[in-house]
Amino acid sequence: MELLNIESFGLLKYTKSNIEKIISNIEFRHVELVQEEVLITVEQIEEEISKVLGNLNKTHCVLLLDDAAHAFSADQQRDFFEFFRTIKSRLISPKAAVYPGVTVYSPTFHVGHDAEEIDVWIKPDSVGYVEFMIGLLERRLPANVLKEFIKRKDLLEIVCYASFGMPRALLNMIRNFYKVSDDEDDEFNYSFNRSSVNSAISNSLKQTMAVYSSLKVKLPTYAEFISKGEQLFSKITELIKEYNKDKEATSQSVSIAISKSYPVEFGKVLDFYQYAGLVMPKGEVSKGREEGVYELFTIHYASLIDRNAFIGKKSIKNQDLAISLSKRSSHLFKKVTPQVLLGTEDVGAMFPLSLPPCDKCKTPRTDENAKFCPNCGAMLKSISIFESLISNDIDRLPLTSRRVESIKLNSNIKTIKDILMDTDNSELRKVPQIGPEWAKKIYSYAEEFIV
Repeated sequence: MELLNIESFGLLKYTKSNIEKIISNIEFRHVELVQEEVLITVEQIEEEISKVLGNLNKTHCVLLLDDAAHAFSADQQRDFFEFFRTIKSRLISPKAAVYPGVTVYSPTFHVGHDAEEIDVWIKPDSVGYVEFMIGLLERRLPANVLKEFIKRKDLLEIVCYASFGMPRALLNMIRNFYKVSDDEDDEFNYSFNRSSVNSAISNSLKQTMAVYSSLKVKLPTYAEFISKGEQLFSKITELIKEYNKDKEATSQSVSIAISKSYPVEFGKVLDFYQYAGLVMPKGEVSKGREEGVYELFTIHYASLIDRNAFIGKKSIKNQDLAISLSKRSSHLFKKVTPQVLLGTEDVGAMFPLSLPPCDKCKTPRTDENAKFCPNCGAMLKSISIFESLISNDIDRLPLTSRRVESIKLNSNIKTIKDILMDTDNSELRKVPQIGPEWAKKIYSYAEEFIV
């Protein structure tokens, strides 16, 4: 990739450092520090981009826009997609990440017309999946380290499948198995066996479940959906485990087929699963006029491994587990209805909205989109998701209670925001037993919490 020194043209209104400072002030609510003259229009953005294209002798620009669904409230997301629609032109192609259940489009934005939706999830049942993941490791690991992993191909395949098509999850797990020596570049400590693999998969699953649970903070209106969804996900995994019991390694299922006749509340829970990466939609399957249509979902492989859902044995051999993950028949899956999963016919009543009352008169809200209290007429507060997230205590991160206590005692860090503002890790480095690697890891935990 060619690195372009755009600032050397001297044509742009703002420098990179100016923009970063403005963004930081806006993100951390220091609005008083943002001068009115720095606010620019869509037309000015197009003009700046046009200048750059002209000086580079280029004809097209792709804008990569990420995290709108994470950092913005519903109203802010609508504004964002209105900007997305407006900025799109002959010269500019915007790209944005969207997620089931949490992305809110503007009324004038239509997927298929204003933008093409592309599924970028790497499917773990696709041809060449393991080869692709190992190829990723080849580009990220020292050659001598990768060579040791290749020696245990069965275990390496299990880890690749347990990442469920998420490169970051794979790399995080792999980092648990080795540590390069500080003295010699070619020396490293290495522990790659079934026990260490199981531990890494379990920790990876906990992080994925934490992403799902974080929706209670990001979308407090749906807190009950998310809480009951955790119980529902455990039930789904248990049903697959029962289905797989005593079957051959080549006949194991990783999927659940759910009758499509469910209310919107249940569909919302399934969307939240997809957002967190707990399930992967696999299309529909018709079981005839009497049974109707089912939606097929593949369940996160790490969850199935962690809960011994294959063959029904705790001591399944490495080779058999690798086969169970790689050999797949599209006709093997457990069929179930939402009513059976939840143990009730009234599925919709299981998922009430959690709406905060009016701050002034404490009257309960009846509509998540209401802007004014129906009783006293007071304006109902709406806070951005980002502001809500960064105000959380650091005990929400995957750290031990002892480390959290040590950080609070030996530094000025108390909230997620404090960690994010500690860009050079100077505060974290004040804490005993937190060196460069741990400081980097804690900062990444804070970044992952808000995404």
